[in-house]
Amino acid sequence: FEMGFKDILILVTLCMITNSTCCEEQKVVACLRQNMTCLKSLCSCTSNNFNSGIAYSHVTCLEVTEVPKEIPNEVYTITITGNNITTIKSGDFNNMPNLNTLSLNDNKIEVIEPGSFANITGSNLNIHLENNSLSRITSNMFRDISLVAL
Repeated sequence: FEMGFKDILILVTLCMITNSTCCEEQKVVACLRQNMTCLKSLCSCTSNNFNSGIAYSHVTCLEVTEVPKEIPNEVYTITITGNNITTIKSGDFNNMPNLNTLSLNDNKIEVIEPGSFANITGSNLNIHLENNSLSRITSNMFRDISLVAL
C-alpha cells in the first residue's frame, strides 16, 4: 500500500534506535521499511519516497557535546535529545530548506547564540526545547519560528 509523507514521517519518528544498535560505524539496519544508515554519532532514516531521499536524523543518549556536523541539509525532522550539548551555535542548522521540526529536548542547553536559527530557510519550523538549562531568551531569538515548548 502507498504511504504519504506524514505517514512515513510518523513511522520514522517511531523508529527510536538505541546506542547499542545504532552507533556502530557504517552499520545498516532495517527501520520500518526505511534504511537506517549509522555513521558514528549520527543516525539517518532514508526513504526513496522523498525527492531528497532523507526524511529524519536522530541522535539520542550518545553524550555528544555539540550538534553533529554530519546532519544532511535535506532532512525534514531532526531529533537530538538526551545529550550533553550546552550551546547551540550560530550555523549549527544552516541551509536546511526542508527542516520543519527540530527537537532539542533533554540536553543541557544553557546558551543559544544569536542567529542560531536565522539561516534555516524553512518557513514553518517547530522547535522543542523542553528540559534544558536556558536562563536567558532574547526577543528575536525565535523570530519567524513556532516554538512548541520551552
